[in-house]
Amino acid sequence: MNELKERIKQHEGYREEVYIDTLGFKTGGYGHKILPGEYIPKDKAGWEAVFDEDFDQAYEGATNLVGHMELHDTAYEVVVEMCYQMGEMGVSKFKKMLQCLEIKDHLGASQEMLSSRWAQQTPERAESLSDIMMCVDD
Repeated sequence: MNELKERIKQHEGYREEVYIDTLGFKTGGYGHKILPGEYIPKDKAGWEAVFDEDFDQAYEGATNLVGHMELHDTAYEVVVEMCYQMGEMGVSKFKKMLQCLEIKDHLGASQEMLSSRWAQQTPERAESLSDIMMCVDD
């Protein structure tokens, strides 16, 4: 899990100060979307705690989506990272990708990841995760 957490942190980047992301949301730390009325950490230790909570939520989201499948650990980790970025609801819209994962068609899942609005909005991350998915070998 530490390697996955570090990859997510690298993809998200870190900003201690609150900023407006490309979709217009207040964001801070490791890509954390700040909700109205939410406490905003003032230091890295605070943002690390938020990251851990966000990671746990992403892991739970991935479990809800693909936990019933017999997935390779690497494919599961890609889904966790997608849930970190888009949330469980966002990833649930990748119906064809999820169907491909169900039958262990990692190449198909990889292609479905790239034929999405997500891939247009964050092409480098989508390509990186798609490449990881494509290389999964059960």
